[in-house]
Amino acid sequence: MSATDQPSLFDAPVDDAPVHGAPADQPARDAIENDLTSTLFVEAGAGAGKTTALVARVVNLVEHGADIRSIAPITFTEKAAAELRHRIREQLGVSASERAVAALAHLDHAPIGTLHAFARRILDDFALDAGLPPRFSVLDELESNLRFDEEWEEHLDELLRDPEPRGGVADGGADFAQMLDVAGFRLERDLRQVADDFRHDWDLVEAHVDRSDPDPMHLSLDDIAAEAAAIGATPTPPDDRQTDRVDDIRLLGLMIAGGPTLRMRIDALDQLREKCEKVGRVGAKKNWGDAYGGADALDELRSRQTALFAHADDVLTGFKAHRRRVVGTVCGRFVVDGAQRRVEAGTLEFHDLLVHTRRLLATRPDVRRRLHERYTHLLLDEFQDTDPIQLEIAVRLTADPDDPLQDADWRRLVPIPGRLFIVGDPKQSIYRFRRADIAQDLRAAEQIGASTSRLTANFRSSEPVI
Repeated sequence: MSATDQPSLFDAPVDDAPVHGAPADQPARDAIENDLTSTLFVEAGAGAGKTTALVARVVNLVEHGADIRSIAPITFTEKAAAELRHRIREQLGVSASERAVAALAHLDHAPIGTLHAFARRILDDFALDAGLPPRFSVLDELESNLRFDEEWEEHLDELLRDPEPRGGVADGGADFAQMLDVAGFRLERDLRQVADDFRHDWDLVEAHVDRSDPDPMHLSLDDIAAEAAAIGATPTPPDDRQTDRVDDIRLLGLMIAGGPTLRMRIDALDQLREKCEKVGRVGAKKNWGDAYGGADALDELRSRQTALFAHADDVLTGFKAHRRRVVGTVCGRFVVDGAQRRVEAGTLEFHDLLVHTRRLLATRPDVRRRLHERYTHLLLDEFQDTDPIQLEIAVRLTADPDDPLQDADWRRLVPIPGRLFIVGDPKQSIYRFRRADIAQDLRAAEQIGASTSRLTANFRSSEPVI
C-alpha cells in the first residue's frame, strides 16, 4: 500500500479524536497531516485533538520516507512524551506498511521527549565540542536545590567574614551586611531571593548584569544635616503649620547628624525627604507678619525645603542604586561562577542543558550542520509553556545551517519549509515563572514565516458543556 493510500488517522476515533463525523476544522487537520512541505504554526485548545493531529503528521512523514530517528517530536513533560511515543507506536502498527514496520523497529531510538531530553541527547554526542566533560551527569531538581543551598551558605559566610567587603559604604561606617540592612534589604530572605532568581536565569545574568566590583559609595550627610538645622532655626508664627514642619526637620537633622547607627541616619533622611516633598501649601501667608519676614519669608522657606527634598532624594536614590549594583555583583558573580563550576565538575542542571545546546548551535557551524542533517523534522508541542531558548534551538536546527544570519541575528532566520511544526495554546500559558513567554508565542508564527491554522473542535467536553 502506498503512502497516499493510507487511511487518515481521523477516519477512526483515537482518544480525543472525533467520533461524530468530520469536525468543522477538518481542513486544518488535513493540512497538519498532509502538508509536509510547509512550516506550520497551529493553535489548539484543550480537547482539540492536537496530539492526534501531531501523531498523524509524524506517521505521514514516515510514510513519505522520513527516518523515524530523524523526526523529533518535543513536548513539555516526560509523561506527555511517553504518551506520544505510545500513540505513534499504535498508529505505525495500524499502518503496517513497509516503512511503518521499519520505523517501529527503530522507534525506541527516535528523539521523542522533552526539550531537556533532546538537548541532553545533543550534548551527549557533542560534549567536547560544547566544552563539557564527555561523561557529564544531570542533577535532578532536588539535588540542584540542595547543592545550591550549601554553596550559598558558604558564599554568604565568606562575604560576612571579608575584612574588606565588596561594595562597602565609605565614610559611613558600614560593612556589607549593614549596607544592605540600611535600606531594609535582608540577607537571609531578600538577598537569597535575588540569588535564587538569578540562578534560574543565569545566562541572562551573564549577558546583562554588571558583575564588576562597584566603587565604595562615599555617603556624606553632613551638608544635609546642616541645612536641616538651619531650616529648623527659622522663626515661624506659633499657630502656622510651618511651625510643626520646621521643628520636625530640625529633629530629623539632629538624627541625620548624630544617629547611633547608619540605619537610623538613613531612616531619618527618608523621613526628611517625606517632610519636604510637598510644601507648596504648608503655611498661611496671613500668619506671616512683619515680625516673621512677611509672605516673602514663607516663600523662601518653602523653596529651601523643596531644595532639601531634592538633595535628600538624590542621596537616597544614589544609595539604592549602589545597593542594586552590589547585589548584582554579589549574586550575579555567584550564579555565573556556579554555572562554570558545574561544567568543570561535569554535573549540570536542567537549564544548563538548554544554554549549552544553544551555544553549541550558535558557535559551532560544523556541529550545527551535522545536526541539521541528522534531525530533518522538529515538531514542538505545548509551545506556549516552554523556555524561549526552545525557539532559538529549533530555528537554528531547521534553518539553513550556513545562513549568515546564524552568526548574526537568529531572529531573522527562517526555517526551511517542512522542517518545523509548532502547536500550542496561548490561553494555557501558565509557566511564566519558568520563562515561558506568551508574547513569544503570539509573534513566533510571523517570525518564522509559518502558515497558521486553528483546531477549534472540542472532543473532550460533553455537548451540554460546549
